[in-house]
Amino acid sequence: MKKYIIINGIVGMLFLSFYTQAHFLLNVQVLHEIEKTINDYRVSLIIPTRTESRFNSIKVTVPQPIAPNIVKVPGTATPARTARTIPTHASTTTASTTATRAKTASAHTISIAKPASIQKTTDFIPKQLSHEAALLARAQQAVAHQPPLVTDHTEPLITPFSCNTWSRLYGDVCVEHAHNSFDNCGMERPLAQSVFGKTSFTLGDIFLLSKLGAQDALSLPGNGFGSIAQEQYISCLTPTIIKPHAEYKNMGIDLTFFMTQKISDTKELLFNLGIQIPIRCVEKKLDFVFSDSSLQCGSPDVVGGENNIAQFFSDYLDFEDFFRRGVLAPKGLRYDTYQHKSGVGDILFNAYVDYTTHWSSFKYAYAGINLTVPTGSKKKANVLWEIELGNGGATQLGCFSEIQLLVSRHINPYVFCSFAHSFNYRAKERVAQRKSNKQELLIPGRFVPYTIAPFSEFDTSVLEFADTASSVTIKPGNQFSAIVGNYWPTLFGQPIDFSFLYCFYYAQERSMNIECKKNILFNKKLWSQQTKSMSHSLLWNIYIPCNEKCFVAFNAEQVIAGKNNMKSTVFCVAISILF
Repeated sequence: MKKYIIINGIVGMLFLSFYTQAHFLLNVQVLHEIEKTINDYRVSLIIPTRTESRFNSIKVTVPQPIAPNIVKVPGTATPARTARTIPTHASTTTASTTATRAKTASAHTISIAKPASIQKTTDFIPKQLSHEAALLARAQQAVAHQPPLVTDHTEPLITPFSCNTWSRLYGDVCVEHAHNSFDNCGMERPLAQSVFGKTSFTLGDIFLLSKLGAQDALSLPGNGFGSIAQEQYISCLTPTIIKPHAEYKNMGIDLTFFMTQKISDTKELLFNLGIQIPIRCVEKKLDFVFSDSSLQCGSPDVVGGENNIAQFFSDYLDFEDFFRRGVLAPKGLRYDTYQHKSGVGDILFNAYVDYTTHWSSFKYAYAGINLTVPTGSKKKANVLWEIELGNGGATQLGCFSEIQLLVSRHINPYVFCSFAHSFNYRAKERVAQRKSNKQELLIPGRFVPYTIAPFSEFDTSVLEFADTASSVTIKPGNQFSAIVGNYWPTLFGQPIDFSFLYCFYYAQERSMNIECKKNILFNKKLWSQQTKSMSHSLLWNIYIPCNEKCFVAFNAEQVIAGKNNMKSTVFCVAISILF
């Protein structure tokens, strides 16, 4: 009997020892599984180092959620550019990861935190747990009934990536429309003001032979009778008023691809490299209204057997036919009532550093450079108001900086500024020339035998109507843009960003150098005085997160004032995808 008692005692002691050790290992394993689950949700669980101590308090530190930047593609001026936009063009940013901002976020210590999966973990805890684990299980069960933490900066966690490299694809569709503009004095005018420098002009302003005829500078050889101005229809038509009507529409798709690389684990610096490919579809409408045209300068006189009215209708159908074939065609020009062109615009390369996490009060902070390559179509100077899908041919190097501060729920200032320098480029432009002899004039066949009195006049006083197109070297002016405003991180209690911003754009006057063998005087001032521009615009943005990897944005911009620029309206829809 004693033998069995001793054996049973030894077996019991071994069983008790094995049970105690297994119980301890199971308890530790369960606790570490819970800790791992909590860490997966970015919650740091403080576990006592001694397993035999009581869980009198369990502290969970939850970082305050700060949303990554989902504003725009950095380095371009609006949505625009702007159009310039802009920022015209402002006139184009990508998101940073939440992981880079969590370390700088302010922390809140609460009695228990609530990861979504803790309840699932406690379902598998055995009933035969130690007293400490049982307390933990009950505490975790209570978490399920605790409301979520609400802060002043409640925003969606869009990029929960812990890797060192990630990419973002950003695409936006914009529609820009304009039918008015601002002149050199800041007054609102029809769009023709920014195209031709005038809202209306006469035939004599664009056709030098007609102007000379009105000045009695034309005469038939040996003809000495009557008023010379009454003898030729080209002189009678000189005061005809030509009023242009112009409309502009630009539909564009910008595809931007960014790669982000973490370049410092200690300082949390992020390097971003991107490329933007713009696809443009530009429409222009141009029409002319002719008024006050008359073939009767007085009583018709007979010249060469027929009067000036008979002369005109033997050559042309009406005044518009004369305008097209008698005025524009000899200049190598034409005008289309409707123009349409689609293609790739100027490609933009972008590189910037994200230093958001250096200051806890920043929602985001960027600084970088961009390079614009003139891949868009260039004009040939043979069509009035010709479509260009780029900036005309200039390579542009710029720098920019963008900062948004987090102050409170309602006050979050935003500042963006950029500077761009354009290098000289060659192009074809129509620049007014001073002419002083008959051989330099464009003369219809009927008037070739006429004698022309001495003169010295520019061939036009209206932009786009010079007699010939010249190869010129253009020196563009520098460009500066700035955007200031405020962001609201929540809209109607939802994690939707809303911003209201003011945008300023300024471009210096351009200059040109014309290489020619002849001693020709060009009216460069007429061409360059319309190139110095300024604009003031208001814009708003709404950013709606779809999920962890995607957001959709809506924005609009309205130019409200300026000089030598279009009064345009822009609407955009954008989508950003992180992968």
